[in-house]
Amino acid sequence: MRGMILACLVLLGAGAWLLAVAPFPESGEEAILRENKVATDGVGAMAYVRSRLAPLDAARVKRLIAQLGDDSFPVREEASRQLLLLGDRIRRQLQDAARHEDPEVRTRAQTCLRRIEKENVASTLLGAAIRVVGYRQPDGAVSYLMDLLPGVEGEPIAVPIRLALADLAVRDGKADPVLVKALSSDLAWKRQVAVVALCKGGASDQLPAMRKLLGDAEKPVRLAAALGLVALHQKEAVTTLVDFMDQPLNGDVASAEEILFRLAGDKSPQLADNTLVSRQKYREAWQGWWKGAAGGADLAALEAATRPKGFTLVVMLDDNEVVSLDPANKVRWKFNGIEMPLDIQALPGDRVLLAEYKGNRVTERNSKGEVIWEKKITAPLVAQRLPNGNTFIATANSLIEVDRAGKEVSNVPPPVGQAVMRARKLPGGDLILICQLGTTRCFRLDRFGKEVRSFGVTVGTSGGRIDVTARGELLIPEMYNDRVLVLDRDGKLVRQVSVSQPISAMALPGGKILVTSMLQNRALEIDLAGKEVWQYKRDSRVTRAVRY
Repeated sequence: MRGMILACLVLLGAGAWLLAVAPFPESGEEAILRENKVATDGVGAMAYVRSRLAPLDAARVKRLIAQLGDDSFPVREEASRQLLLLGDRIRRQLQDAARHEDPEVRTRAQTCLRRIEKENVASTLLGAAIRVVGYRQPDGAVSYLMDLLPGVEGEPIAVPIRLALADLAVRDGKADPVLVKALSSDLAWKRQVAVVALCKGGASDQLPAMRKLLGDAEKPVRLAAALGLVALHQKEAVTTLVDFMDQPLNGDVASAEEILFRLAGDKSPQLADNTLVSRQKYREAWQGWWKGAAGGADLAALEAATRPKGFTLVVMLDDNEVVSLDPANKVRWKFNGIEMPLDIQALPGDRVLLAEYKGNRVTERNSKGEVIWEKKITAPLVAQRLPNGNTFIATANSLIEVDRAGKEVSNVPPPVGQAVMRARKLPGGDLILICQLGTTRCFRLDRFGKEVRSFGVTVGTSGGRIDVTARGELLIPEMYNDRVLVLDRDGKLVRQVSVSQPISAMALPGGKILVTSMLQNRALEIDLAGKEVWQYKRDSRVTRAVRY
């Protein structure tokens, strides 16, 4: 059985054999292929991937560009479509064509360049085709994708390849032999990829071989094995996670720390600073905790705590009301009497955490609206309950973390002169902020307030957390541009979704996005293909929506 560790890890199903006509859960990928006239069966999808990653056919590109000026409109349209599918690979050729003497060729080349820059049509389509390969499981797919990985490591395409390998890991109840063999490969990257895929695929018959990798000579392999085996409820994996707590807290180490936070709760140790001595003491503190807690630890609780139920929380700002909906949009419970809630988080047991801006407080309330925890603070914009039981709170000029007693345990100043608009604390302790000083910028700070990077964004409203996809990408609702941007950690556009005046955006599995719209008075869910698949509408502003 597949476990779901964290909200920040991708939930995958154990791949069952599917006929070409059978639907699969994340059908947004299939819709993208259909819209671009790419086959949706496994063999056809893999053929498309092979063609896209084959050496570029310069003669074909030249012929397509010439067809942009063809006398036939359908020929011009098809040439434009084919060029779009080639994406960044032909940027230079399109730039040359954008200066062509034929105005039709010039205009169409310029249009292709703009779309490639804004929509990433080719990369989205390629990623969708790779995922379909994973779902459909054509023969030879595992070997082909494994051979691809070394040449694309560090590129966006590596992510869908790894996800597809997890879907391919178990077929007809048996672990894929290519991945099983890779567990004992002389190449560390193969061992790492294999253990991740087989753990996410739920290959319980391979547990002895995967547990051996907890003692691998290479740190990345040990950590990957530990993260995967925790999802399969293997307690010895926690010991390995603890051993990494003296390492810089980024990437997979941050995910390891968050798992430990979820296990330890308010007993989680605190890292004093980022020096080597402090990190060593931090590891020793975790080792002491695990020595006492191992016997009673329930790793299955990690899965239960993060398994979504399909409920949706919505906030009606003007009515000061919170409503919980079931999957059929029927009201489960609701309450009002709160004071301008700008952020909301679903907590276990039908409880919610609220940043009540005009109430000058952060409250934890039950489904009746009764306050069961409160922290007085002037004009809170963000309230986030952390895995260690503490609460992160952001105001326009402060970023603090308090424990259950309300005692401040950290206080990080925002960048000098900047007014905070939105914020989120990430696994590993980094902070993501949207700030304003004339223009709006996105900042990433480490847990001690040191700036890691920043880039410009266009955000028009304050309040609420910035959501992050399973890949670590940021969702930025640009209300005045009628779109939600999906940006990588450096601010580069990954995807954009058109939606009228979005106020908030939440990442859902399968590339779906849950959005609230300022003027449309509704929350809506948009799939990977950009189509609306769910909505909840009211006669007043629906400003926040959270799926849980």
